[in-house]
Amino acid sequence: MAGIGFELKKLFNKTSTVGYLMASFYTAIVTLGPFMLATLMILAIQQLMTLMDASYYSRQLYLGSIVYPFIFSQIVSSGFSMLITRYVADRLFNEQYEEIIPSLFGILALALALGAVPALLFLWNSPLPLLLKVLTYLLYMELIIVWIQGVYLSALKDYLKIIFSYAAGTATAVFLAFAALYLLPDQDSMLLGILFAVCSGVFVILALLLFYILQFFPLRGGHYFAFLHYFDDHTRLFVTNFCYTLGIYTANFFLWRSDAAQIVAGTYRFSPTYDVATFYAFLSIMPTMAAFVVSAELVFYDKYRVYFSAITGKGNYQEIETARQDMLQTMWSEIRNLFEFQLVFSLLFLALGDFLLPGIGITHESIDIYNILILGSFAIGMAQIIQIILLYFDARREALLISLLFFTSNFALNLIGLHLPTNLQGFPFFLSSMLTVSVSIYLLHSYAKRLDYFVFSSQPMFTQTLPGLLQRVCRALGANLSGNSNR
Repeated sequence: MAGIGFELKKLFNKTSTVGYLMASFYTAIVTLGPFMLATLMILAIQQLMTLMDASYYSRQLYLGSIVYPFIFSQIVSSGFSMLITRYVADRLFNEQYEEIIPSLFGILALALALGAVPALLFLWNSPLPLLLKVLTYLLYMELIIVWIQGVYLSALKDYLKIIFSYAAGTATAVFLAFAALYLLPDQDSMLLGILFAVCSGVFVILALLLFYILQFFPLRGGHYFAFLHYFDDHTRLFVTNFCYTLGIYTANFFLWRSDAAQIVAGTYRFSPTYDVATFYAFLSIMPTMAAFVVSAELVFYDKYRVYFSAITGKGNYQEIETARQDMLQTMWSEIRNLFEFQLVFSLLFLALGDFLLPGIGITHESIDIYNILILGSFAIGMAQIIQIILLYFDARREALLISLLFFTSNFALNLIGLHLPTNLQGFPFFLSSMLTVSVSIYLLHSYAKRLDYFVFSSQPMFTQTLPGLLQRVCRALGANLSGNSNR
């Protein structure tokens, strides 16, 4: 989250307890806003459809038209989001504010152009009505914009505006969906009306957020594609986030292609027993992901900065060594706290799941999967936290290894376990997550032990950076490539 640390420190410095709560609330809104938005809209409109006696077919088609754009927009935008996060953080650090907005428009143009291809191929041969295809495609493109806008939101100072944007969009979608259910006479037109309502709600959100971002970072020239050379310099970042996000949904994709899958309108494949369990299980790690951002920016980063300031500020050996030990001790202490924090939430979700989920119609098989996925979510959530800490040290190779291990092990285990009994279908994800978090801890431990080597000896004495393909494209476009990474 580029620049979020600057705002968190201001909030935290106001008072101790109140400031910490404000910082946690701000972080939750910025980091979890899009996910909570999608969840609220899907559940609220789905509940309205049930209350208004919409047919089962219409409800399933609605779900496919929402869930597919949500998942695949997240996968498509994941690599771009990680890369532009690094670019924006560097521009903020260097106070090159005039480059922020051009980078937003540039990365959106690139992500939308590349993201359009698989969506068009998928919808081209679908038997869905043309207008329904258009609305689904429009929603998918809007969500790509919202995911990437999330990178820039962390730099905004007024988090109430962010809350207002999400609330206004969600209210718009729910209100228009209710109107469609109440006014439109048949199931087909009603479904189109609901999709139009969701597209309108998401459009309200992205328009308001863009307005606030433009207010904060006015457009004053700059180069729209100056970030392109980051693809040459930080390719591993792009692949790291893309593989991690793809790994999250790998099990779903396997089950969608299995014999147990349901096919809606000849287009959307589902595995309802597994998909529902996945959704509720992943809710359990949301509090810890928000808590990690606060912990990393308010506690760990201060120690991290002291250590590297001692090095660049010509501190003596004892000062550097003391700062190193203090930083590593804080890092392991915060990781242990987050493990304990998440353990409490995982146990809470396990207890509540057995009690609440049967009441909303979730089957016993799905609850068995949910219980396994809760433990898997715990493990992969911790692995992601360790991965991000490794990136603080610019350990891009180790971060990439974690994502590749998660994706490939998940792929292999799901391939092997494709014919497991239904109530055991969560085990491939669980085993893959446990393997990934174990290797992540080992990699971080190994890196921390050799930190002096990586900081002082692994850097080349002289560097001669040869321009990559995209850097040559940038120069052909006349872009300024002078920005350097600083964090």
